[in-house]
Amino acid sequence: MKRKTYRNFMRVMNALQKDKHYSASEAEKLTHIIFDNVEHDKGYGNRTAEYFLSLVICKEDFIQQCAE
Repeated sequence: MKRKTYRNFMRVMNALQKDKHYSASEAEKLTHIIFDNVEHDKGYGNRTAEYFLSLVICKEDFIQQCAE
């Protein structure tokens, strides 16, 4: 996914909620960040939203890292 369409936005947001266990509001914010990264990456690496989605860690891992 290289374009920020409603369908692509919802696919990434749902993946964050189901696979990474983020709440709806957190997933929405992260999805905006992911597509901003895709836009800023054009012309350099041309990486997709799936690439940036794979860089996001699970919420449980994030909480564990913050606790340390």
